[in-house]
Amino acid sequence: MKKFDKEEKGFKIFSYITLFITGFYFFAHLLFWVFEAELITPYDDFEHTFFLIMLFMDIVGLFIYVPLAGIVIIVQSLYLIARLADIENIKKWFYLPSFLNIVFGCFSIYGILELIKSAV
Repeated sequence: MKKFDKEEKGFKIFSYITLFITGFYFFAHLLFWVFEAELITPYDDFEHTFFLIMLFMDIVGLFIYVPLAGIVIIVQSLYLIARLADIENIKKWFYLPSFLNIVFGCFSIYGILELIKSAV
């Protein structure tokens, strides 16, 4: 029977929970960028309501989500660097949830800042 390290199991749970949060913000802002680029033409009331919902969510998220995403980006980057530094495990250094957390976190922070900038 294979033994699981509690820290590794806890980190995987942390990775998937934060991946859900950063992924939600990323895809919400991706949908907003599609509306802004007018690739699809939604009803005017829906677009205005969606903009206001995103703006409210981002203003609240600016103080809660951005620090969380910054911490997640740093922790996940350090985890990938630590896995890369492990000589024995060089073939298995890439961990997809960590990579996606970094990408989704960076782009969602950028989306929050762009949305707030466009509202001003």
